[in-house]
Amino acid sequence: GVRVTKQFDNDIPHQRIVNFGEACTRLMNEAKYTWYLRLDSDERMSPEAIEEIRAIVTDPHPKYRVYRTPRAYMWRGKVIHDSITYPNLHIRFFNRDAATTWTKVSHERIQIKDDEPIGVMKGAMLVPIADTYEEWDRSHFKRALNWDRLHFEDSITFSRWVYAVFHTAATLAVFSVRLFRVYLISKGNKLPIRYELWRFKYLIATTFLATWIM
Repeated sequence: GVRVTKQFDNDIPHQRIVNFGEACTRLMNEAKYTWYLRLDSDERMSPEAIEEIRAIVTDPHPKYRVYRTPRAYMWRGKVIHDSITYPNLHIRFFNRDAATTWTKVSHERIQIKDDEPIGVMKGAMLVPIADTYEEWDRSHFKRALNWDRLHFEDSITFSRWVYAVFHTAATLAVFSVRLFRVYLISKGNKLPIRYELWRFKYLIATTFLATWIM
């Protein structure tokens, strides 16, 4: 019963998306319903999130029309309770009347109308992590840098490059503090530390990429 919509206006095979914001906007405009949930192919909603969404869409006067959804990793069938990227909030569930368009050619973001209050869901979006670090690195590192390359080639300026360098440095500092929290303080399921250190590898690589393109 799922309705499938083409990503392009033609039937040329094996085309790659080069503007993810444009593609997401196209598909959002094809949707028939007012409430909109966006999922990537490797994501799924937890049972708690499904029930939460059910309550929101059936409420005639919901408190919010836009929600940030926490993303929780799953590794070898178990939900990871803490990670250096948590709470990892993303706007993925919203009323289309509160949004306008998806922006950015990669790492796309939904544009919300001015002065629109944003709530935070309690239920999580679940994101499976590859069973081995080698598989995770092989499937994500090169692909993520390709997305970053699209973004930088489309929008890089000197001021944005400077901001990116300082933002990366600040993020690395925050992740370093969180690394101690996760492995020395937090309880529950955790990822092997190599997965967490991958974030540092990626951030440093993307900063070098931005500098090279600049």
